[in-house]
Amino acid sequence: MAAIQNAGLANFNLDLLMGLPGQTLAQWEDSLERAIALAPTHISMYDLILEPGTVFARRFRPAAEDLTLSMYRLGRERLTGVGFEHYEISNLAQPGYRCAHNLTYWRGQGFYGVGNGAASLVDGWRWERPRPLKGYFAWVDGLTAPPQGDRLPEGERLFEGLMQGLRLAEGVSQDFLAAFAPDLVARAAAVLEGFATQGLAHRGDHWRLTVPEGWLVVRYPHLRRYTQR
Repeated sequence: MAAIQNAGLANFNLDLLMGLPGQTLAQWEDSLERAIALAPTHISMYDLILEPGTVFARRFRPAAEDLTLSMYRLGRERLTGVGFEHYEISNLAQPGYRCAHNLTYWRGQGFYGVGNGAASLVDGWRWERPRPLKGYFAWVDGLTAPPQGDRLPEGERLFEGLMQGLRLAEGVSQDFLAAFAPDLVARAAAVLEGFATQGLAHRGDHWRLTVPEGWLVVRYPHLRRYTQR
C-alpha cells in the first residue's frame, strides 16, 4: 500500500475477507479501521468460502454465520458512516467511484472475454474459449469467422438478470422485465411479492431488495431469522 500511494495512485480498491479461521469481531473492526485509514476509493467485503475437497476446507471449519453476519453489519455501518455508498451487496464506493467493470455484469450488459477460459456475452449469445493453453492456441489458429456460442433461453436470461440486478441497490427496472414473456415475468413477480410482504423487497419503477435486510437473505439464506428485527 505504501508503494501504491508513493506512486501517486489514488484510485484503488481493497478486498476485505470476513470469516477467516479464528477471526474475531474485534479483529474485523481493526481491519476496517486500517482500511479506512488507507483512504481507498472502493472496498469489497466478502465471506471466506471454503471449497469442498480442498486442503483448506479439510484443515479449517467455516466461521459461524451469525459471526460473519455481525461482521457484515459492522462493515456496512462503519463504511457508510465515513461516506462510502453501499451500492452492491458486497461492494461500497466513495461517490463517483463505483466499479464500472463489474456494473457491466450486474446490469446484464454484453462483454467480450479474451484469453484462455474467458467467457463472452453478446446480444444474448454466450461462448467460452478453451481453457488449456494448447487448445486455446489451436482454437485461435482455426478461427475463420466470429465465434458462435449458445443462445440463452429466455427464462435463463430473465433469471440471470434478476440474480445479478438484485445485488444492486438500484435493483431491476420494470423496463428490463417488460422485455420478457408475461408468464415468465408473472412467476418472477410472485416470488418478489412474497419478499415484499416480509419487508425484504419493494416495487416501484424498479424491483429492489431492502438494504440491508433483503440483501441478508441473499447473502445468508439460512439466517432469515436474523432479518426479522
